Order: sequence, then structure tokens, then C-alpha cells
Amino acid sequence: MAKKFAGYLLASDYDGTIQPYGKPIPARNLAAIRYFMEEGGLFTVATGRAQPSMQRRLPDILHNAPVILCNGAQVYDYESGREIWASHMPPIAEQLAREILEAFPEVGLEIYKGRELYLIRGNALTDWQLEREGLTAISCTIDEVPQGYQKFMMIAPHEQLLGVQAFCEERLSYGLDYVFTEPQYYEVLAGKISKAEGLRQLHEYLGIPRERVIAVGDYFNDREMIAYAGFGAAVGGAPDEVQAAADYVTCPVGEGPIADLLEYFERTRM
Repeated sequence: MAKKFAGYLLASDYDGTIQPYGKPIPARNLAAIRYFMEEGGLFTVATGRAQPSMQRRLPDILHNAPVILCNGAQVYDYESGREIWASHMPPIAEQLAREILEAFPEVGLEIYKGRELYLIRGNALTDWQLEREGLTAISCTIDEVPQGYQKFMMIAPHEQLLGVQAFCEERLSYGLDYVFTEPQYYEVLAGKISKAEGLRQLHEYLGIPRERVIAVGDYFNDREMIAYAGFGAAVGGAPDEVQAAADYVTCPVGEGPIADLLEYFERTRM
């Protein structure tokens, strides 16, 4: 007998979707992921986190497909240690980073490339972030960072980042993409890069048609992925713009949205 989810790919955001912020992963989510995989489905995480940050969490979460990292800028297979796909930011990204550093002297800035995290300027929030995540950063200048990084991120109180957002949106001609991943994190990616692009690269690599792709997330950086998937879900409590992109809105994160999604999908779409 064919397994129920054979030929399906489920991509889930991590923070605020699989795991509530600062709390354990709900047992209901873990059971649902295990059930999905046992029934033939391929499960992966689509996260804004980079390689080392996500690697620390993989023992806590089952998966059987390469992982989408850096908000879609990289697809990485932890099992084989092989990069499946990656985008690289153009040289103008360095120019923008320099302009932000000059215009916003209190904003922290980090650059991500492959396994490395480069701390260009720190502040109290970057210190908190690195300690919370247990990460080691390379403190350096922009001149010391190899070209072709996946993303860079500004870290500051949300009110300060709204000024950074306005500054970046005045520079749309640079051809880069901008997104809030948390209220205190504002990220810059290569143009047309999002979790949706990472998901496209992954499902095509796996040979799974788009209509058999399921995606779920809770924040602005998940919206494109949710809209792109054959079936997209938003976590209950997600911003209205994110919910509007979804086919279904689950229960809140603490109540097990992965389980809620799969129960609804199995009941109504299979």
C-alpha cells in the first residue's frame, strides 16, 4: 500500500512555527513531523538562520531533506555536508552596507557567508543574539569579508530599523531585497531571493512538482514561500499580510501548528 504522503514535500519555518520563541518544541509538532515522514513525506526547515545556527538545532528536529537557510539564499544538505544551491550578493551590497554603517552608527551589522558569521559592528542586541544562539562571530571590517556572501543583517530596536527600512527602500535601484525577519532583525538579500526561491530550488532538485509542495510560516519572510507552495499555511497570530497569502491558518505556535496543518490537509486535500 502506498504511503499517504509519498511524493510530498513539507517546508516549515523554524522560529515561531516549529518552536515557540524561548520555549520547547510542542510534542504535538514533533509527533506530526514523525508521522509525515513515516508516511513517505519529505520534511525540511526553511529558516533565516545560517548553517552553524541551524546545525545546533537539528538534533531537536527530525528532517529527511536538505534545509533552506539564510531566508532562501542557500540550500544545504547536512547529512552529506554538501551545498545544493546558493545565491551570492552582488558587489553593490557592500556599498549599501557601508552606507548603512555611516548613516546609522548605533545599528549592529552582521554578514553571513557559508559557515561563517562576520560581525562588522556590534551593539547590545548583537551581543544578546550571539549569546542566545551560542554562536561565534568573526569580528572584522567589511574589507576583510570575502565577496559573494548570502545575506547581511542589521540588528537594533525596531524603531531604529524602521529608519533603516526607509533608507533601503530609497535604494531599490540597487536590485536587492529587504525583509524583517523579527522586529529587531532587518535583512538584505540578493534580488529576487526569498524562502520561495530556496523552496523552488529544493523541490526541483528533489523532483517534486510544485503542487505537491506544502509550506508553513509565521512572519513576513515566510509570505512569499507560503504563496508559492501548492498549499500554504500561516500560523495563527501571524501578521495579516502573511495570513492573506495562505490557504489555511493554523492554531497558534504553542499549540502545535504543524500537527494542525497536517490534520487539516489530510482531511480536506487527500
